[in-house]
Amino acid sequence: MSFVKREYVDQQTVITAENMNAIQDELLRLGVSEGSLWNSVTSAGTKASNALDNEAAAYNYHLQYHVGDYCLYQQKLYRCTVETPAAGETWNSSHWTAVTVGDEMIETASELSELRNTLNHKADVIYDTASGDIASFPDGAEGLPVKDLTVGIEPVQDLHGYDHPWPGGGSANKIPDGTDTTNGYIDNCYLKNDGTTVSNDVVYISEYFTITASETYTLNRKGTTSANAPSLCFYDSNKAYISSVQYANTFPQTITAPSNAVYCRATQFKDGTLIQLELGSTPTEVVPYSNICPISGWTGANVSRTGKNLIYRVDYGYINSTGGISSGNNNCYTNYFRVVPGQKIAYSVKYIPNFESRTVAFYDRNKTYISRSRSQIYGRAGTALIYTVPANAYYCRCSINIVNSWSATNANFLFAETMVEYGDTKTAYEPYNSASATIPISWESEAGTVYGGTLDVTTGVLTVTDANIASYNGETLPGEWISDRDVYSVGATPTTGAQVVYKLATPQTYQLDPVTVTTLLGQNNIWADCGPSTVEYPADTKLYIQKINAPSDDDMIADANIASGQYFIVNNNLYISTAAILAGDPIKPGTNCTLTNLAAALNALNS
Repeated sequence: MSFVKREYVDQQTVITAENMNAIQDELLRLGVSEGSLWNSVTSAGTKASNALDNEAAAYNYHLQYHVGDYCLYQQKLYRCTVETPAAGETWNSSHWTAVTVGDEMIETASELSELRNTLNHKADVIYDTASGDIASFPDGAEGLPVKDLTVGIEPVQDLHGYDHPWPGGGSANKIPDGTDTTNGYIDNCYLKNDGTTVSNDVVYISEYFTITASETYTLNRKGTTSANAPSLCFYDSNKAYISSVQYANTFPQTITAPSNAVYCRATQFKDGTLIQLELGSTPTEVVPYSNICPISGWTGANVSRTGKNLIYRVDYGYINSTGGISSGNNNCYTNYFRVVPGQKIAYSVKYIPNFESRTVAFYDRNKTYISRSRSQIYGRAGTALIYTVPANAYYCRCSINIVNSWSATNANFLFAETMVEYGDTKTAYEPYNSASATIPISWESEAGTVYGGTLDVTTGVLTVTDANIASYNGETLPGEWISDRDVYSVGATPTTGAQVVYKLATPQTYQLDPVTVTTLLGQNNIWADCGPSTVEYPADTKLYIQKINAPSDDDMIADANIASGQYFIVNNNLYISTAAILAGDPIKPGTNCTLTNLAAALNALNS
């Protein structure tokens, strides 16, 4: 139908279906040249046309009308603005607004255009979140910047293998550790069983310490020593020698202090062996006299990003029994990479002629050696060895030995398809991603040493939540604290002289330069040396949709984590979660999700 302009006269011209169809035809014609979005406005025209062309659209006082409904009243078009009663009502002009068909179609077109722009913007990038000591996620694009990367800043305290620090005398062990060198302490000597001393550079004689006369004690040892027959000696109130107990090869020993004993001195070791004297006849774990554990902060962070394969060849050599590197042209060793205690890693190598052996070594946060594992492989193509990261491990590195076959050049390292990846399953080989990088970030000039807080890498905002006291002297502490020699409890105060890190009453913020962190194609692993990471990244759209879709089986159990507010499909129905649903949890409409539809979802996105 051709479109012919018609002059409309208020209160006179009757709008017919013919008029409306002509308007729609013209809009459709415009839609071809102006863009497909304009085709959508015909739905508004169809609604108005149907309302005008259908006698049932005349106002009916027996019906209930909802906001947005249309009707004809006295040959004029109205839109409902206030819902009418369920039982109907006589005409109430305050519940209606007079409109024209053209205005309604223009408004609809505007809303649809806005919705299209909104949805197109949302469809450009879908973001997801990963967090942890190592934030791992897959990505479908390369070089896109992450939306946000925040790293935690945690104080570092080596507890020397124990679960807490303690001050001198804070343990069961009564033998001082040589801190006081003015009260009978003698270095590089040990006590004989007659109270005399003998030189030896692996021992020292402790200062005098008090004991209880006639009391029962247990003498115990951890480790072994090469020193010859050292002893523990008792003294009276004038520090005159009374008697001694010679260290035997069998520990523990139960001993009784002399009836006139007031003081004691003991031979202690500097070679790793530890002697313990404790009250009572029941032996307990041998521990130091003190466990002073200094606390370190951070003047900056190193933020690292790698792909699936965590290793590359550094140079010739292999990891020896002390965690260091020994030379050997049939060997090569790799870079350090981040690990988490209890985590699994898979170390795989393609078939190599004759024989090869692999070594993985673990190190603490300071890259101090912890342990290693060596495995010899004889001609097993593509074998993956699975390792569990030990306690206290923070870094790992590897070496490979190709015996009597090749020189361990970089070309042969790559040809061997050597790969280490997180997890307990070998996947398809990928070379180390050359776009992997470590980004150094310093805040020393702005904030000095930071003992606790967060850094938003992408915005550059540094938030400091903890402060340090080098030597505590009764200062008021507004919140929780840690100490180099005390354990926090409500109402407790640290030992005078202790190093203390405490929570600030009001965090302090500093502005650093923002840093853009981009993603790698495929697997991404992001970590910081100062604490855990949380990254909001551009997700692989296909994987994201798979993630938010719950299974379609009848028992409605989620097979993936679903965050609150995410849409997902079960049994061909669209739901939106009202609470977080973990993988394996039941999906319960009305409890943790709500049944919805596409129109409602689009409206929600538009708003």
